[in-house]
Amino acid sequence: MNGSRENQSSTYVQSAIAHIGIENVKRISLTRGLSVIIDSEDFDELSKYKWYACKKRNLFYAYRDKMINKQKIHIPMHRQIMQLHSGDKAICDHINRNTLDNRKANLRIVTHSLNQYNCVMIRKNNTTGYRGITFHRKLGKWIAQIRVNNKHIYIGVFTSKEEAAKAYDKEAIKYYGKNAMLNFGEEGQ
Repeated sequence: MNGSRENQSSTYVQSAIAHIGIENVKRISLTRGLSVIIDSEDFDELSKYKWYACKKRNLFYAYRDKMINKQKIHIPMHRQIMQLHSGDKAICDHINRNTLDNRKANLRIVTHSLNQYNCVMIRKNNTTGYRGITFHRKLGKWIAQIRVNNKHIYIGVFTSKEEAAKAYDKEAIKYYGKNAMLNFGEEGQ
C-alpha cells in the first residue's frame, strides 16, 4: 500500500513537470524514492540542504532538519520558500493539493478555513458523487450544505442531486471565490 502511494506521489510530480514545462523548474530528490519540484530560481538555496520525505495525513511533504540550541527543528520546504519561520502562525497552502509541487505559483498564504477547504477531497464513502450533498431519507430529497469558518451553512432541499450540487457550487463561489472547489467546474453554473 505504501509503495502505491509513493508511486502515485511520484506520478504527480512527473505530471506537474510535464504540464508546466521543464525549463522553469528543477527537481530535488527526497528519501523514499520521491522528489519535489521547485522553481529554478530557488534551486541554489534549497539544494544546500538534505531534504527528506515526511508523511503527514497520507500526503508526503519535503522536510529538512536544523539544530537550534541542541534541539532538532523540522522545517517544511514549502514554508521555507514562502519565508515562514518556525513559530509563525501563517498557513501555507498547496493550491493544486500536490504537496510535492513547491513552485511559488502553487503556494499561497491562506486562512485556516481555506486550507481545510482546499485539503478535503470527496470522501471515499461519498455515495452522491458530489461535494456538500446528502440524501434525506424521510423527505426523499437532497440537501445541500457547505462548511465555512468551521460552521455548517444550510443551503436548501432539492428534488435532484444535480440541482443540490449546483446550489452548492453557487454558495462555494460566494464564500470561497476563485478558490472554490466546485462539483461542475465553471461551466456548471
